[in-house]
Amino acid sequence: MDGEFSNDAAILLGAHIYRDHKALEVGDGPKNSVKAFRDYLVDDLGVPAENILNLFNNRSNHASQLEKIRRHLTALQGRTKKSVRCLFVYYSGHGVHDLESNAFALSIARTDSQFPIDSSLKARELANTLRLVAGNSCRFVILDCCYAELAGKEFHLFDPQSLGTDAAKAFSPDAPASPLNASIGPPTRGCSLLCASGLTLQKG
Repeated sequence: MDGEFSNDAAILLGAHIYRDHKALEVGDGPKNSVKAFRDYLVDDLGVPAENILNLFNNRSNHASQLEKIRRHLTALQGRTKKSVRCLFVYYSGHGVHDLESNAFALSIARTDSQFPIDSSLKARELANTLRLVAGNSCRFVILDCCYAELAGKEFHLFDPQSLGTDAAKAFSPDAPASPLNASIGPPTRGCSLLCASGLTLQKG
């Protein structure tokens, strides 16, 4: 583990088999996506396979999955005696949005049709866990699911309600230019969130 990516890690999340919520089963797309992303991490980025925690289709409940994530990252950082450099988190499955509470969660294999939010992995809990155990890392979170943009607020990155307005201001001809400083170098910590769908529209 002496390569450039020896201290990088990844978490793979989601499901395509739901014993307690059959309506969410729509084929092998999520499974194929997770496999392709894992292959990319190992074959193209050189992330060691032992640094990847695969919880896709895992039947543990959401609390147990968060604990597995904490243990995986803590153990890795204990072995290497340093923080994870880049942490890749990839989720493929179904986003669960409760209109009444505006809560957003990520469905897992244990998601129950009677209690979809409470039995899924809440985006806010995932964000808090990653912040606590990998706060000194560059965290790349990819959510390949419906309503993914709702996670922006949970990760404290942006408010989906004002995202369009903020983007319009940033790219306006009247927006002030930001000075470039090549001496700063690439970031060494922080979180980037990539969303496959918007606030209300489901992904195609």
